[in-house]
Amino acid sequence: MIETHSKISLYAQYAASIREKIERGEIKPGDRLPSILNAAEEAALSPGTIKQAYKVLTEEGYVTMIQGRGTIVLDTKRAAQQREPSGTLVTSNQARAEKAIDRLFQDLGRMGFSFSDIRILLDLKYRKLAHETASLTIGIIDCNPEARHMIADQIAEFNESDIFEYGLETILSFPDRLPDDLNLVFTTTTHESSINEAIEGRVKVYALALSPTAETISAIAKLNPTDKIALVALSHEFIGIMLKAMHKYSDIQSKPDVIHLSAETNLPISGSETYDAIIVPSNYERFSSKAEKEKIREFEQAGGKVIRFEYQMDHGSMLFAKNLIESTEIQLQKAAVG
Repeated sequence: MIETHSKISLYAQYAASIREKIERGEIKPGDRLPSILNAAEEAALSPGTIKQAYKVLTEEGYVTMIQGRGTIVLDTKRAAQQREPSGTLVTSNQARAEKAIDRLFQDLGRMGFSFSDIRILLDLKYRKLAHETASLTIGIIDCNPEARHMIADQIAEFNESDIFEYGLETILSFPDRLPDDLNLVFTTTTHESSINEAIEGRVKVYALALSPTAETISAIAKLNPTDKIALVALSHEFIGIMLKAMHKYSDIQSKPDVIHLSAETNLPISGSETYDAIIVPSNYERFSSKAEKEKIREFEQAGGKVIRFEYQMDHGSMLFAKNLIESTEIQLQKAAVG
C-alpha cells in the first residue's frame, strides 16, 4: 500500500513492495516486471517514480534491465551467496565486465597505445557518456493528483527526466519532505506563493499556468442546457476545476452531481438513462478500480456521453518549461564532464 503522506518517498515505498513480493516468492526469478508505463498506470504513480524504484532494485541486485526484454527478476538467493564480506554484490555480469576491460587493455596495448593514451581515450569516452546520460530530477507539487499526473505526462512527452510528485498539503505541513537536490520544481500559479513561503527559498519553484484544452472546452460548450451531468474525479479539488469550466463554457441549468472515485464505492451510473453526460479527468483510469472503469465504459456504450477533461499547460508555460528543462540539462551535462 503506497502512502502518499508518508515520510518515505513514493519510489522507495514502491521498490519495497516489489522487494517483499520477490522475497516471498510471489514474483519469481526470471519473471519480467511490468514496463515502466504499465507499472505507473497500475500503481497510479508517475513513470519517473517507477523508473527510480526499478533503479534501486537493480542496484540492490533484485532485478536486471535487459535491452529488448525489459526488467527481469534475478535469483536473489544465489545473488546473496555472491556477496563479498563488504556487502558488494559480485555478479556474473561484473566478472564478464572485468574480463572485457582486461581484453580491451590488451587489444589497445597490442595496437601500440600506452597506458597514458588509454587513460585519455577512456576519459574522453566517459565524458561523452556522462554528457549523454546526465539525469535531471524534477518535482511537481499541486493540490490534486489528477493535475500532477497531467503535468508529469506532458513533460514526459518531450523529456525523459525522473519526475517526482508531491501533494501540496504535505509540502505545506512538512516542507522538509521536498528534497534540496531536485534540479527543478514546478507547481501551478495558484500555489506558487504559499509553497515558496513554506520552503523558505530552499528550492527554486517555477509556476505553470494550466487550462482546459480547446477540445475539452468545445465538448463542454456543446452540452444541452437541460442535460443532466455528473462530475467524476478522485479529488474534490479537480471536481472544482471541472465545475468552474462547466459554468464558464456551458449553459447547463441544473446543478451537476458530484461522484468521487473510490475503490470501495460502486459508481452510481447504470446506463445513459442515469445521466446525459459525465465529465471525468482525461487520466481517470489511473485512479479508478477495474469495476469503475467498466461502469464508465458501459455508460458510454449505452449512449451516454463521456467528456475527458484535459487540463494542460498553456502554450506560454509549455515553451517556458521546455526551455528551462533543456537549459538545466545542458548545465548538468557540462558539470558531469568537468
